[in-house]
Amino acid sequence: MKSIIDPKLLKRLRVGPLAQYFDPYLARIEEEGFSPSSVPCQAYAITRFSKWLQEKQIPLRDLDGATVRAFLNREHGVVHRPEPETIHRLVAILRDMGVLKVDSAPELTAVQECLREYRQYLVRQRGLSAASLPNYLSYAEQFLQEKFAQGELRLDALRALDITAYVKLQVAKLSPGRAKLLVTALRGFLRYLLHQGKIAIDLSPCASGITQKRP
Repeated sequence: MKSIIDPKLLKRLRVGPLAQYFDPYLARIEEEGFSPSSVPCQAYAITRFSKWLQEKQIPLRDLDGATVRAFLNREHGVVHRPEPETIHRLVAILRDMGVLKVDSAPELTAVQECLREYRQYLVRQRGLSAASLPNYLSYAEQFLQEKFAQGELRLDALRALDITAYVKLQVAKLSPGRAKLLVTALRGFLRYLLHQGKIAIDLSPCASGITQKRP
């Protein structure tokens, strides 16, 4: 996984009962187009969860929704980003692998619920194929995590400046091809939010005209 995380860092983070499941997780987010800069935070979240399971002496086979909620709520009123989305994604991967029971899925976070609805829209209304979905969903998720890291999901509070500032910051980290994909995905997501009445103003044009080739 050299393309998305430093191998030396990954070696240090492989601890506890989840150590062997880093590779499937990293393969999934690489496939979904997450930028390398977002990976370490997700890896650290998995390590914290793995250490917590080890300290609580909870066997991986007993991991369920209640266990996930206990971990995420271990510090009352404190939200560690991107822990909720990372752990929910990890649980889904473990469930797909047969490591966990099918009925062990935890409740969705507000971000995950928003993305679930967006996925349904892309499939049912836009007719997108399964291969195309990650290009739209991964960038929408990263945007939501970044803009609502410190509080509740308030889509109606989004403003033009939020969009332009976010895109400028991300474009500086991405290749021209990835930057173009980011803008396309974000514009599509913003148009969806307008169509669904979750925002009152069309903010999609704010993501245009920002990308440029890096020197």
